[in-house]
Amino acid sequence: MFKNLIPWQKKEENPLLSFRRNMDKLFEDFVDDFGGMKLASWPFGKDSFLPSVDVSEDAKSIQVSAELPGMTEKDVEVCLHNNVLTVKGEKKHEEEKKEQNYHCIERRYGSFHRSIPLPEEVETEKIEASFKNGILSIVIPKKETAQEKGKKIEIKTS
Repeated sequence: MFKNLIPWQKKEENPLLSFRRNMDKLFEDFVDDFGGMKLASWPFGKDSFLPSVDVSEDAKSIQVSAELPGMTEKDVEVCLHNNVLTVKGEKKHEEEKKEQNYHCIERRYGSFHRSIPLPEEVETEKIEASFKNGILSIVIPKKETAQEKGKKIEIKTS
């Protein structure tokens, strides 16, 4: 009875709030069991590398570009299988110099692969890839029939 009059005394908690707090704690414990990975890096750990990829399209082709800093064309492989374009490779870790004291290492290393499904209307035999200044560029031409599919329809007013 007097507990309600003491402001610093813990009052009964809303059961839903208590349930949420327990679920948050359970999830935090689960994440900590995996080496303290941050959610932003899931499912990739701190020793992984995942290149950024841009995919764009115009009337004649689909363009894919991937940032691969510190890599050369020899470190990358581009494959096409069942209309899925796959870019894979490995960014190798440089040897740490024993005489230097590292305070922070943020660069990422490791193997990677990115798969991009392509539409049926592409010329798989005419795909071209180039590599310059750490950027892999891939151009996938569309078949003539796919280029002709689009048609602008005039809107009339009454």
